[in-house]
Amino acid sequence: MIDDTHTSATVKEGAQPRSVADRTPPDPTGRRVFLALGSTGLFAALGGCLSGADEDDDRGLIPGLGGSGDDSSGDGDGEETDGDGDGANTGDEDIDDGAGDDTDDGREILHDLPFQEDFTDMAALHASSAYGALSFDTTGTPQFARPDGAETETDPSRMNRQENGHAHIVFGFTDRIGRVRLEGHVHPDFDGAIDLSVSADGERWDALDVGVDHYSEAHGDEDEPGHWWDNYEYTAIAPEGVTYLRLTLSGEEHWTPQLGHLEVSSRDDLGTVHSLPFEDGLASIDSLHESSDLANLWLDTSNDGQFARPTGETDPSRLNRANADDAHVIYRFDRPIGGFRVETHYHPDDGTDIAVSVSTDGDEWTPVEADRDRYSEAHDDEDEPGHWWDNYEYTADAVDDGFYFLRVTLSGPENWASQLGWVDVW
Repeated sequence: MIDDTHTSATVKEGAQPRSVADRTPPDPTGRRVFLALGSTGLFAALGGCLSGADEDDDRGLIPGLGGSGDDSSGDGDGEETDGDGDGANTGDEDIDDGAGDDTDDGREILHDLPFQEDFTDMAALHASSAYGALSFDTTGTPQFARPDGAETETDPSRMNRQENGHAHIVFGFTDRIGRVRLEGHVHPDFDGAIDLSVSADGERWDALDVGVDHYSEAHGDEDEPGHWWDNYEYTAIAPEGVTYLRLTLSGEEHWTPQLGHLEVSSRDDLGTVHSLPFEDGLASIDSLHESSDLANLWLDTSNDGQFARPTGETDPSRLNRANADDAHVIYRFDRPIGGFRVETHYHPDDGTDIAVSVSTDGDEWTPVEADRDRYSEAHDDEDEPGHWWDNYEYTADAVDDGFYFLRVTLSGPENWASQLGWVDVW
């Protein structure tokens, strides 16, 4: 399940943080690999980094995650946040998000998709990144876990900040961004945040709706990867037409949080993606995602008087199966699902319940317990809609955050006896 309680814990009054031996030490000069700018360039970069506040500041709220709305379009709420969701700004002087003279000749670095980054050097960063404000951590590798199925159990190189405040890491692409997946590491004793935003032009930035999976919790067993650090996976589907991705690090200690691994896919690789709110009267199958069981699904437009809708009308087109095998009807959305309403029709002698589930990636599915209401019972009066069939409505108002896929499964011994009539998602 998705863990949406991801605000980092603060140190209680009077408590002492872990010793240097117990965590990655906060001294940047003894534990990081700096960008090779030379001494003059490095001091110039640091001087520019501490020169003032960034008007385009969207301090991250993910420790986790946070951030809501547009951070620089002028129509956001303008509230500065610090990663714990309370709206307070706890950062020190802001680190300038521009790279100035320390960028790689100011060139615009654009990548083809799909793309991945392991944060071992600065080569892939766009010129608008805060080069002089960033560094790498290659120490304490066993403390930083990667998710199950990754090529390595631990994360040998991560990107973080040289100073407190916030710093932007920008990537540009030659194609429209589709799915974003990021691994991040946050020390549990200090507020730290990662914010994800996207842009069509590299100037106006909009925050992404991000799902967060707390895949490895901080613990004291040094024989198990990820001890003493919380390890998160952030996933999002970008809106249509954006080609720039920005990751913003912020928090009270510059050495937390840390970026571990990034993957970005093309919009074309997503297949059919819908914006929310969404409704489908199933007059065609064009709205279904390509991962649906399209070969076993067909539309029934006959005998519409037998199929009632909650509005008192009849249902002229429904989806059912070509054979008795289970068939999945799948939709994909560009932001996490909040809730849904599904209308179905069952023959009282042969019909079988549908099953509804959700997913972050279209591979792993989580069942949803929806409220079930029979709004029209089978009857013999042909003058009333819905005769001979039972008609049901399934609703769920609070789906856990972070799910981009909705799946409705039709099953039962008779392929025609369970039919899907209408789908609303918000």
